Amino acid sequence: MPNSTSPLSYNDIKELLERALLAPKGLRINFDSANAAIRWVSRANSFRAVDRKANAKLYPEGHSMHMASAYDVLLIGREDKTVDLLPRSNEGINVVEL
Repeated sequence: MPNSTSPLSYNDIKELLERALLAPKGLRINFDSANAAIRWVSRANSFRAVDRKANAKLYPEGHSMHMASAYDVLLIGREDKTVDLLPRSNEGINVVEL
């Protein structure tokens, strides 16, 4: 069954994504099972898609938020029963200009 297209069905997802935006190093969420973690990640990605679609209507073309979500800055990673919501950054990599 596909995920909902209603933003109201993702309040639980939005709450944790908001918390992750405010946490300097992100959040780690532990689930009871890998299937629960997989389902949450699927719903989180669906919520970001719904948010992008809503922002396409709210913001004019050319605006930085047109077809974007404020939550796109978060990397959603999953390993087994654990989901990490991490800020995207270049920290921890070595870049050498040639």
